[in-house]
Amino acid sequence: MDMLGGRRTCWMDHDNILGYGDEFVQSTVRHPMQDLAGVLQSFGLQGARIGVEMEIYYYSAKAHAVLEAELPDARLVDVTALVNWQRLIKSCVELAFMRTAARTSDKAIETAIDRAAPGLCKNDLVADILHAGISGVGDDWGDCPAILPVTPSGLDATPANLTWDGAPMRPN
Repeated sequence: MDMLGGRRTCWMDHDNILGYGDEFVQSTVRHPMQDLAGVLQSFGLQGARIGVEMEIYYYSAKAHAVLEAELPDARLVDVTALVNWQRLIKSCVELAFMRTAARTSDKAIETAIDRAAPGLCKNDLVADILHAGISGVGDDWGDCPAILPVTPSGLDATPANLTWDGAPMRPN
C-alpha cells in the first residue's frame, strides 16, 4: 500500500522497497506477515535470528503469531525500542527537514497564542492552527499534524487528549 509512496520519497534503490498485494489488506484469510515471511525465506533467512519490536502499536499479537508460524525455524527476538534508538542519528538532510518543521510548528503555536481570545469558538481556533501548520512558512509547505490540536479548558482539561468543541473560549 505504501510502496509507491516510498519509492517517490526514499533514497533507497527501488528494488529494496517492497510491498505486498492488495489481497493481504484487511483480509481475514491472509496476513501481511505471510508475505514478509516469504521475502525473508527468499533471502535465505528462514532459520535466522530476527529482531521484532514486541511493544509497538502496529506489530500485533496476530502479526507475531503468523510470523512465528510461517518461520518455525527462525528465532524471533524482542528488540523493542531499537528503531527509536536508530532514529537518534540524523543526516544533514533530516536535520534541515526538522528545522523547517520547527519553523512551521512555531508558526502554528504563535497563531494559537495570537488568536486565542474570549468569545472565539474553539473549533475556529483549531481551524486557524491547522491552517498555519498546513500552509507552512515561506516556500516551505506544511503538513498535517501527527496529533490534532487539543484545546480543552475547565473540567474538559482533566482527561487527556480531548479535541475541541464549538464552545466559545471564556475569560481566564
